[in-house]
Amino acid sequence: MVYVCHSSPMKTISTFILALMAIGAITFFSASPVAAEPLDARGALINALSNDQLHRSDIKTLKSATTKAAVVNKLEQTQERLDQQNINTLNRIIEQLGHWPGVDDVGENPAKIAMILFKRSTVEQQKSYLPLMLGAAKRQGIPIAWYTEAYDHHLMRQDLPQKFGHLLVKNENNAIQTFYPFSSLNEVEQNRKEIGLPPLKQSMGEKNKLIRTKPGSFQDVEIQTADQLMKMSELALKCLDQTYPNSVKHVLNNEVDAQTPDELYPAFFGCFDWHSSVHGHWLLVRVAKLFPNHPQSAVIKNRLAAHFTTEKLQAELIYFQQPGRAGFERPYGLAWYLQLYAELHEWQDPKAQQWLTILKPLKDHIVHQLSTWIPKLAYPIRTGEHSQTAFAFGLALDYAQQTEDHAFADLLIKHSKRLYLKDTKCPINYEPSGQDFLSACLAEADLMRRFMDQPSYTRWLKQFLPSIKKGQEWLPVAKVTDRVDGKLAHLDGLNIARAWMLEGMASALPNDDRRRKTLLKLAHQHAQSGLAAVTGEHYAGGHWLGSFATYYLSQRGLGQSQH
Repeated sequence: MVYVCHSSPMKTISTFILALMAIGAITFFSASPVAAEPLDARGALINALSNDQLHRSDIKTLKSATTKAAVVNKLEQTQERLDQQNINTLNRIIEQLGHWPGVDDVGENPAKIAMILFKRSTVEQQKSYLPLMLGAAKRQGIPIAWYTEAYDHHLMRQDLPQKFGHLLVKNENNAIQTFYPFSSLNEVEQNRKEIGLPPLKQSMGEKNKLIRTKPGSFQDVEIQTADQLMKMSELALKCLDQTYPNSVKHVLNNEVDAQTPDELYPAFFGCFDWHSSVHGHWLLVRVAKLFPNHPQSAVIKNRLAAHFTTEKLQAELIYFQQPGRAGFERPYGLAWYLQLYAELHEWQDPKAQQWLTILKPLKDHIVHQLSTWIPKLAYPIRTGEHSQTAFAFGLALDYAQQTEDHAFADLLIKHSKRLYLKDTKCPINYEPSGQDFLSACLAEADLMRRFMDQPSYTRWLKQFLPSIKKGQEWLPVAKVTDRVDGKLAHLDGLNIARAWMLEGMASALPNDDRRRKTLLKLAHQHAQSGLAAVTGEHYAGGHWLGSFATYYLSQRGLGQSQH
């Protein structure tokens, strides 16, 4: 294993070395006694870097070439003397300045060299340096991230879990990177928040990396590239402005209402139907937010800007306000619109905040529609398609909690309890129907974990799905016989939806609950089958499956629970 750092000052130092060597600014020197006169701190640090790098690459090369141990040992001893000389130099600079050398004292690259010397020092020396580095960060002499990275290195030297998530471990055999151990991702995120660092997921996303976790098992955090999600975004970009084929489902009040999709609803007319267009827009917002520096994110933002205009969203609102449209896209499409709004609400990007304002009038109308309709429901709707209430309630509740729409959240929780809390023995063995893309039983279980406390949910789930204890025989992966047939292709989406719902259920159970292992194993099996079908080969699935895959891969629904 090789330890690396995803935010290390070392990354810019190699270029700096080459530039200095080219102009003759670096002088390689031996481990002779340091003169007592005042130091040129900047020049001393630059020379310290040359000492630091003098034999290290040679040692590594010779070790891999199985050179005689005596030769390697001699070089290692020489390097150790140079390292000690560098530490003496660093101590003199600290004594001379009266504090840790910051960017304001010596410049950015020499200040980074001081960080490298910190990593070469002993654990005891590091203990004395860390308070000085924290002081330098507080006076803005160095970025706070330099201090926290040094702190993580200090913990690693003692074989302790890191605190801020800077350190990665690279497998030399397959080059796969994982995090050096930490206690939990939640704890790391809290530590970063308290000291003023951006969230780790955001920091990794800026480097086009995605952190994905197994719920409740944060030792199994995995790091993925942006590639897979960017492929999903290509599916949405492809159909965003594709008007036909199109499934128009609306009430004709008169001959004027007989219009083309882009005339009826000019923002969300592509991707075959209104709801698929809406969650296609959500997919693009999600991906661009996760990976703001990816080249494709700029393309995505330009395409979104063409759709999120005041004129187009005003036309969408007018469409909804016409007679006979109260049930349009209710509840599935309406819930996805709220999810789109919530995604923009969390995206601290100037354009996103402008779009949020433009989307708000229709959002307010939708919340009002749902708030009027939900109390009238005498029974839940337990289908496996668009009319299902449990899945829509889950998306809507996530919106309400994320945007602090407390009145709407209270309404959703109240009626979710009324409609679902007394349910027992859900007949999941009757699932799936031939064209389901949602599971009525799992969607309900995934909804209830969002607001029930852990002990209550643990007991409720035992009564609601007692068959979980039977293992993987309990829920076989759905079979798809024809991916050209849009309805039969729904089952690919069902497998993906089941995967994120199973993960959500597992995340709400105690760590020692034996059902967790079963749920996560089933989630993996369903995800493998469903994701393999997200190719875009057939428009029947290509216009919408990317959104389901993105929701699962980015674990959008996880974290939205009471515990």
